[in-house]
Amino acid sequence: MVMHLIAAPGVPGVPGAPPCAGLAPGVATEVRLTDGATVFLRDACADTPRLREMFFTLSDTTRFFYFCAGVPRNDVWAERVARLSIADGYTSYAMVAEVGGKLVGVARFDRDKQGSRAEIGILVTDAWQSRGLGRQMLARLHAEATGRALTGFTALVLGENRRAMRLLRGAFPTMQASFSYGQFTIDMPFAPESVPARAR
Repeated sequence: MVMHLIAAPGVPGVPGAPPCAGLAPGVATEVRLTDGATVFLRDACADTPRLREMFFTLSDTTRFFYFCAGVPRNDVWAERVARLSIADGYTSYAMVAEVGGKLVGVARFDRDKQGSRAEIGILVTDAWQSRGLGRQMLARLHAEATGRALTGFTALVLGENRRAMRLLRGAFPTMQASFSYGQFTIDMPFAPESVPARAR
């Protein structure tokens, strides 16, 4: 399951900041997928080398869905995926999915300029798609976002990426989607009971 994220910048205001800037190493959470497989989810931290490796396992279709464009399998684009792990923990948050010491997914959110919503992106390797991992990663993003007083997510999804649309509609039944130039722009408000009172 893949959803596009426009950019994954470095930690704002901290040129060359390490991938763990602003974050304490997170405790891995073991989750069981629909087929019984187990995956560990944790905060991203010093994961750029393994995300580069993960990039080279992605199919053309997966890369197309994530970047909303056909991109080559080369070091330049591998570095872009590697930088998805760089987050400051407040304006941005990143997490990874790990199995047997290898990364099989990465997800993140970045606050918008208003500070109340965040754009999300989820990237899962081909072998781990359609197994419930995207749903588990989205649930963790949601929990992390509400803990940071966010009130909703936004996303860009290609029109042909039906799998991503099903996932988002299932998680956010009240989401709004507009279609233009081959892609959906999606707004996903959180349910009131999941938003801390200070953020309402």
